[in-house]
Amino acid sequence: MPFDLPSNQPAPGREKPKAEKPVSFEPSQEMMIAAVTPAEAREKKSRKTMLERIRAVDEVIFRKIGAETGDISKHIEQIEVLESLATGKQKERKRLGDAGINAILRMKFEREGGGEVVGFMKQKSGEAYFDKDGTNLIYSASDEKYFRDESSEVDPTQKMIAEQWSSEEFIQEYAVQMAKAYGIPSEEFEKYKASLRVDRFGPRIDIPPEGFIAREVAMSRVDMLCGFDVIPPTAAREIDRMVMDEEQGTKIVKDLASVQEGVSSIDSENPSRFLTAKEFDAFQEQPPSEWHKIIGIEYTPEELAALEKDGRLPQPQESMARLATLDWVMGSQDRHFENMFIDPVSGKVTGIDNGLHSGRARDLKIRHGREETVVTEGKRVKQKSDPTEGMRQLRSIPLEIMNAQQELRLSRKDQEQMKTLYEAILNDGPQKEVIEQTYKMMFDDLREAKVQMAKFVARLKYVADNGRPGVTSSEVFPIGQFTKAMHAEKHQEAN
Repeated sequence: MPFDLPSNQPAPGREKPKAEKPVSFEPSQEMMIAAVTPAEAREKKSRKTMLERIRAVDEVIFRKIGAETGDISKHIEQIEVLESLATGKQKERKRLGDAGINAILRMKFEREGGGEVVGFMKQKSGEAYFDKDGTNLIYSASDEKYFRDESSEVDPTQKMIAEQWSSEEFIQEYAVQMAKAYGIPSEEFEKYKASLRVDRFGPRIDIPPEGFIAREVAMSRVDMLCGFDVIPPTAAREIDRMVMDEEQGTKIVKDLASVQEGVSSIDSENPSRFLTAKEFDAFQEQPPSEWHKIIGIEYTPEELAALEKDGRLPQPQESMARLATLDWVMGSQDRHFENMFIDPVSGKVTGIDNGLHSGRARDLKIRHGREETVVTEGKRVKQKSDPTEGMRQLRSIPLEIMNAQQELRLSRKDQEQMKTLYEAILNDGPQKEVIEQTYKMMFDDLREAKVQMAKFVARLKYVADNGRPGVTSSEVFPIGQFTKAMHAEKHQEAN
């Protein structure tokens, strides 16, 4: 089955031909309302570029790689799911969470060939943003702008992030380090520096809010490329949004959203759920070979021997190592308790809500704070601190667990897959084209995309050589330890 959309639907980023209009007419009120503003024209171009880049990635994955080397039935199923999420007819819609702050919609779409696909949609305008004073911002569809949430109180952490980001000292140092890292010439420096000034802030300082959807899709495609199956298929969908305007009236505007397939379970009566704080502690304390017992899963000696023969690991050991590896190579910054599921029957771990990764300044030291004394190579030296480092650290519960379990590694089969993938990229195979297009999708500046891709390949080589991420405790913010008490209380209330 080729990766082609049904003939009766337009390809992403391409519009159906419009019916011809009379040469001369008086524009009606409705036509005046539907007139495209310059901002909408820019947004339309941005949407088209994004969808074309996603399609370029999918063309390579499904035409050049999946159809030849993968399980053909799984290959066809992935295509059908992605097409349903991207263009399938909507059957059901239900809002989850707080409106305007991380708003998510549970959707059902018709599936080609029959049946339906459940997906969770997050609009670009549904992400959480905050103002310079640390209060939340809410998107107003009627004004197409963000406004302060009058019921929101000042969040000290958000305020601190905004103050750091807004300071001229930080912007200057950030721009210098970024220009050096990505080869920005001096004649472009001031323009590049100006692009770093923003009027609203996201939850991570070096991931632009407009890049969340691209990153949701990118994580899904890299997971497919690795053959890990720990990220649900994710698509970008062009949607209609109704805008009410006092002067113009009502009109429909286009927007983009990410749509991720719902996490399935082996037993519908015992569905996948969040990891508990108690399990988080146990995974750090007990040997990985015993993890299945924590979940309540029993393997017979014969089943364990068969897994060993195939180069596999029992669950949740295998999928936890996969998700930790993916979080490290991609630089996840939001893998907290409620952004991962575990199937209590199979033990499989799955990561969801993947818009916060691949930060622009992951490896940079942006020193602009107060001076402090540090020991470097046995010598005490004074240098400026980096108060934004905590905002750019990785946040991943699987990585925290892997740090505590130094013996935990990918299965033998998965490590071989990483070696094969690395060699294919090195030898200019189609896998390299997937990674190139994926990083172009995430980084508008192609110089940044090129450098970020090179770092991804270097991390991939480390995993291929060592069978585990090269993560250090200083690279990871302990999000699990930091939030487990709050999560435990919430989990107890829910049960």
